[in-house]
Amino acid sequence: MTLRWVGTALVVLAWLCSICIFIPSSVRERQPAKQETGANNGFCSSGDRISERDECSFPHIEEAEAGVLPFLTLFPRVEQVPIIIVDIHEQFAEEIFEDAEPVIIRNSKATQWPAMKLWSPEYFIKHMEDADLEVHASAKAKVRMHTEAHPIGQLKGVQWNRPWANATVTVSEFFFPPSTLKQGEEKGDDDNNNNNNNMRSSNGQFYYFFSPMAAMPKTIQRDVGDKSSFVARFRPHMETNLWMATRGVGSPLHYDVAHNMYTQISGRKRFRLFPPHDYSNVYLYPRVHPSTRMSQVDMDSVRTEIFPRFLNTTPIEFTLEKGDVLYIPPYWLHQTEVAGAHSISVSVCSESPQVELRERVFLDQKKQKQLASLASPQLPLRVRVLALEAYMRAFFQTEYARDRVGKAMKSSEDEKIDRLRRFCSLMLTSRFDTLPFDKEVVGLSRLIADAKVFFQRELAEHTSHHAHTDVIEMAKYEGEKLTTKYNFLTGTMYRYTKTEWEIELMNHFEDVISMVLGSPLMIAPFLRYASTH
Repeated sequence: MTLRWVGTALVVLAWLCSICIFIPSSVRERQPAKQETGANNGFCSSGDRISERDECSFPHIEEAEAGVLPFLTLFPRVEQVPIIIVDIHEQFAEEIFEDAEPVIIRNSKATQWPAMKLWSPEYFIKHMEDADLEVHASAKAKVRMHTEAHPIGQLKGVQWNRPWANATVTVSEFFFPPSTLKQGEEKGDDDNNNNNNNMRSSNGQFYYFFSPMAAMPKTIQRDVGDKSSFVARFRPHMETNLWMATRGVGSPLHYDVAHNMYTQISGRKRFRLFPPHDYSNVYLYPRVHPSTRMSQVDMDSVRTEIFPRFLNTTPIEFTLEKGDVLYIPPYWLHQTEVAGAHSISVSVCSESPQVELRERVFLDQKKQKQLASLASPQLPLRVRVLALEAYMRAFFQTEYARDRVGKAMKSSEDEKIDRLRRFCSLMLTSRFDTLPFDKEVVGLSRLIADAKVFFQRELAEHTSHHAHTDVIEMAKYEGEKLTTKYNFLTGTMYRYTKTEWEIELMNHFEDVISMVLGSPLMIAPFLRYASTH
């Protein structure tokens, strides 16, 4: 039989949550969650917003020359994630979800799962000897996700060197690729992180397996026991997933929006986590890109001359041991890597209120239809650009200026213009300026350059907009309506943190700019214009 590999993008549908907090005694004494600071939120240490890549000083650059450098050279000392030991019967998820800080949980109910005693490569080979696994096969140990359904992935004239492909292998071939075996190494579990010891298959590929537990054989499903302590009341369990890989294989740096309780069943797995406020320092791929939500930085060989702000990140690194449960909050960036000969893990994902808020505010289909009228080819480019700026400025009286009781304060027009300029500059430098350096795509750089020339030419040809002031006023009104809706909804439900708001606002602006200007290639030229005018 064949177990179908299911795509890694988890579709998260969240419902409005009213939360009753239960605080277990073992968690109660933990330190309060850290407050977000501006230093790593797209600002220099002086507090000024970064607008150019070379404006800030980088504390680590004195210890290493700029160039291609491994992560451990840049960050020889990193923070550790807190560890808590709970009573095995405690229901701790609600309080941990509220803190929204990563934590390693020990002595949970997972330690009593049959899987903890049974699961190993040999166990899976024995119980799935007639089964094939459909895996991701990649020439690189870190399997970068790529979904061409996103707008940039659909551009004509672009050739994607897809970083992975589906492959079918036996369970034995998955865990013990013949060409990588060395005498005495088959069952080893050393922590050697040298890429030369990574487990390649005979065709030079690395294998990574992911599947919902519901798709696994019943004998495997029964080995995962009570998960009730991993799920909070009123935030229902969404999906339980199985992850398996061999030495050195893992996922690149990315973020998700679900609550994730990640349990290490067999082997060891190394994690690197970055707080959400590092989002502009890790150079996320744009929302319209096939690798959205992922970092453009290869942490095994960081190109510091291209990604200088990465040196200002604040990473956390640790290794999960058997029986450990790691809580990964929404928007926390994380990279994984198998630390020993193999890793078998189970993740329990729960709905987060952030997703419902995004869908009700930014993904309103009715609102999208109204804004689509701005995309009319009858409207000169300059009019559409000015309408976009009017629409976007409306969002900068909401989250950036608030009084002491949390109510939105009116900002002057000059203040909103200045905030929009800085925000567009940050979008441009942290998401788009570095795209031409992507080695896994051919032709995109040329299209980006052509779009820049086209944008400048069209803008110069149409200098007047007075005949279309009603269009600009309509765009402004639509932006104000959406900010009013956000303030109304968050009066009774979850409200984004400042960082979450910025991430989702960038995503929303990408969608709107691409729609109104007719192509995702027009986003970067617009941002460059809006950041200087």
